[in-house]
Amino acid sequence: MKVKQITLASVFIFLLSAVSVYAQDNWDFGVKGGIALNMMPHTTLDVKDEYKANFGFQGGAFVNVALSDMILAQVEVLYSRKGVTTTNHFGEDVFGGSALTYTRNIHYLQFPVLVGFHSLLDNKLSLLLGPELGVYLGDRIKTNYDSPSYNTNKCNPFNLGLGLQAAYYITDNLGIELKFDLGLTHTFKKQPEGSVIPDDKGRNSAVQMNICYRFGY
Repeated sequence: MKVKQITLASVFIFLLSAVSVYAQDNWDFGVKGGIALNMMPHTTLDVKDEYKANFGFQGGAFVNVALSDMILAQVEVLYSRKGVTTTNHFGEDVFGGSALTYTRNIHYLQFPVLVGFHSLLDNKLSLLLGPELGVYLGDRIKTNYDSPSYNTNKCNPFNLGLGLQAAYYITDNLGIELKFDLGLTHTFKKQPEGSVIPDDKGRNSAVQMNICYRFGY
């Protein structure tokens, strides 16, 4: 599985380089990073579980290619920490003990490909939309009990989402960015056949705020 992940990442990096060369004078590149409010809309039937958003972060590089005076394509390579905080009240309700709260941080290498409008508000504002592919790198769980964090390896190897992004440049190079990521695929693997535990159908979603800096503009 790791070979497939590395191969897929290599393909995206190659496409990123190819687009940059093809664009010639119509491109610029930059770096970005910021915080995220991660959410995981759930349809699991376990009413004893309470799901809450948690904070993550992301950072990486991007290439902008001006396809016309109004249309822009942006390709990114990002590290992203997503996840969810879950509280289970089963032990509290049945045995009179304390609720179990655990935070799951999930690590991805993200490859967004966004297209939309730029040159808005005197070349300061851009509005972009497009798919995002996430390659699963690992996850860690930390509970509210005195126990070490551990890796579950229960996540699907790939995560597909849809990104909606607005960026406003304060100067020619420095900008702020607001982005909404909508998860389209299930984050977790299906339970083994015959399991009494229902499939966890949570999907990674997030609201992100980034600082971005572009070169060569």
